[in-house]
Amino acid sequence: MTIKKKTIQIDKKKIKESVIAGLNEGKSKDQIFEEIYSTQKDPRVQKEIANIVRYVPEKSRLKKYGFLNIIFLVILVLIDISFLLTLNFGGLLWFGAMTYIVFAKQLKHYYWIMILGGCAFIGGLAAGLMGYMGQGQNVTFLLIGSTIFASIFIAFGIYMPKLLTPEYEIIDETVVTENGESLKRKRIRYQ
Repeated sequence: MTIKKKTIQIDKKKIKESVIAGLNEGKSKDQIFEEIYSTQKDPRVQKEIANIVRYVPEKSRLKKYGFLNIIFLVILVLIDISFLLTLNFGGLLWFGAMTYIVFAKQLKHYYWIMILGGCAFIGGLAAGLMGYMGQGQNVTFLLIGSTIFASIFIAFGIYMPKLLTPEYEIIDETVVTENGESLKRKRIRYQ
């Protein structure tokens, strides 16, 4: 006989709104996490709540690194316009989705930008080596261009989430209760 664990559902939208409100009030992510987690009273949702809190960027980080997001957004919009003008709707679909992710700062989905950069590099390499570009095309220019393009996308996908929403760490701490008992608990600390 197997026993199924009861899954706990949390309201992610409500938690995200609480995080945004807390950050607007000037609270730290550690304080916000503790407030939200104390209302749940279930250790199974600790990491899920910690990730929701993590992926809401602080205003200070947006002020410091947000210009990189804006520059990349402009690049994506220019690429979208070029696909629209050439009626390449397949490319517009992919890059349009990436544009939305960057515009909405969906930082947990930035890995798709990395994947797109890797695909661009592999596609450029394959096109250059297999001769798909036809007569008169400069293969070296194609390879250099696809490498630069892919490098920008891969670097952005890796580093932007780390700059805007750094990871958290789980710390074991000992807490002394009112009865004098020592309890060990795991605590989340944001960097």
